[in-house]
Amino acid sequence: MKTFPDPHVIEQELRAIQHDASPNEARTSLFNLVIFLGETQDSKVTEALNYLHGKRPARIIKVLRNQKGPTRADVTARCVTDHEDRGICIQEITILSGEDGAGEDPGAWGPLLIREIPVIVWWADALPDQGFPILFEEYQDRVLVDSSLFPSPLDFYLSQGDLSHLHLGDLTWSKVLPLMKLTAQIFNPLDFRPDLHSLKRIDMIGAKSCEASLYFLWIMNKMNWNEKQPLKELPWSLVGSDGQLIQMNHSSPKDLKLGFEVQFETTQGKIYKIIGSTEGFAQVQAPGVEDYKTILKFPSMGETLLREVDQTHGDRLFLDTITQKSF
Repeated sequence: MKTFPDPHVIEQELRAIQHDASPNEARTSLFNLVIFLGETQDSKVTEALNYLHGKRPARIIKVLRNQKGPTRADVTARCVTDHEDRGICIQEITILSGEDGAGEDPGAWGPLLIREIPVIVWWADALPDQGFPILFEEYQDRVLVDSSLFPSPLDFYLSQGDLSHLHLGDLTWSKVLPLMKLTAQIFNPLDFRPDLHSLKRIDMIGAKSCEASLYFLWIMNKMNWNEKQPLKELPWSLVGSDGQLIQMNHSSPKDLKLGFEVQFETTQGKIYKIIGSTEGFAQVQAPGVEDYKTILKFPSMGETLLREVDQTHGDRLFLDTITQKSF
């Protein structure tokens, strides 16, 4: 039999703690954020929430999965004051889901949601074998995942079917966005457009497999390339709009922040390169122009989370990329 924490007791504790932390009037919470996580991800989630503190008032419900003993709950509130002397508070409820798994059940955390404001569900853990039954509950407005925690983001997106109704966000996608923007800027000049349409090979050295996959999927979607064979693990063989073959390769996987290199090769043998450093910039090499450096800063987990919670309907480019017809 599952035993759920008493929501009335939790609400009373929250009110008392928040009053002590912020005796003056507090700003109304903007959203609920329900986080499902394992112990290995707790420090990263804490880092992200620390960044959120003082920027957005919210109710945070953390569900720690696979805990020993019975299901139980801890309550805290952190507040800072704004220029009007009103508290900007994060109300944090931590549910330790015990051996009965009760903490993951909507019956444990559903009654703790503040009604009439958005509910964002963040799955910050490995992909469960049974999929995401919790995430499809009717009262969630957005779902966040981190595909770097999954063995293959492709398998995740393929297995979930139509995800448009979830307003899905992927923290890995947000992390790779600066590289996508830089890539688009490099090929934006009119002199380079023909080379973009005569690419035959793209090699990425470095980056995690999920980062490389999403980056390549974005390029594939923007260029309207199709898979020659069903997409699995990299490398991929693709077919361009005029029938030319394009090879996408990935090697030496590691975090993008630790340095990387992307090389684009055309059918005429021209080479473009982006070489990312660990110091917040990238070196760009392009035919006929002098090598140059440009700022390339990847966001922290906290910056990524802030971007995601501020979006109401998700990133249209991301949703278009993961639901492209070739999938």
